[in-house]
Amino acid sequence: MYPIIAGFIVAFITIIGIQMSGNSNKPWAYPLTLSLYPLFYIGFAIYAGDYQALLYEAVFALPFFMLCGLIALRSFRYSGYLLGGGLYSHGVYDAVHHHIFINNGAPHWWPEFCGVIDVIIGVYLLYFSSRLPGGKILVHTNR
Repeated sequence: MYPIIAGFIVAFITIIGIQMSGNSNKPWAYPLTLSLYPLFYIGFAIYAGDYQALLYEAVFALPFFMLCGLIALRSFRYSGYLLGGGLYSHGVYDAVHHHIFINNGAPHWWPEFCGVIDVIIGVYLLYFSSRLPGGKILVHTNR
């Protein structure tokens, strides 16, 4: 239960922190958030010296990194939905992670903790995107 409570707290701190910093519509803010979470699993595999898990984690992380890069480089119609869906789907990945393969470096509480964060931020972005024209939440400014 503690990982779930901690996940709620971290998710809300992340959302509030991004909003208060004024970076909520920056093209890198939420893609950076999404791209960081798979890196933890990769780091856990490296820490444990579990190279098979490292390979699996890298393969599963690749679509999230590609999605983040695409969204961060170019804001487009429905990008907010893709980003929210990406975070939500990583939460689902956390829930089924141990059924796919074992990463010996990951703490036993990590999937619940990370999954709650992903789902909350993902649902928040999906809701926020539904309130904006075309779900385009990320704004590129002229430099």
